[in-house]
Amino acid sequence: MTNISIINVPGYFRLVAEGHAGYGQANDLPEGLDIVCAAVSTLGETAAQCMLELSEEKAIVIREMQIKSGFIDIRVLAKKKAQERLGHIVYTIQTGFELLRDSYPDFVKLELENGVVETEKGL
Repeated sequence: MTNISIINVPGYFRLVAEGHAGYGQANDLPEGLDIVCAAVSTLGETAAQCMLELSEEKAIVIREMQIKSGFIDIRVLAKKKAQERLGHIVYTIQTGFELLRDSYPDFVKLELENGVVETEKGL
């Protein structure tokens, strides 16, 4: 099972995806042919690339970005002028994860959180 957590509040975004889905193994597919893991990786890599591009524009500050086998952790703070743009990107990524969860509920758990998070002064 892949556990995915998304925190999305104005000015703050965090995505954590942990674990291997196990879809391939459950369906007797050769190692490396897990379509659920591939989809999680694609959405996570897309989120990471979008955050890198926003960071290059100095619209956000990346606080954490780890991507390795079975683990993605992305945490960013957005400047006020970039919050709406970040929100659109996060909405798209979140929609992809929701579709994946709905299609493969035995292999993907998705937790969404909205609330108030302290941000760094001056962002």
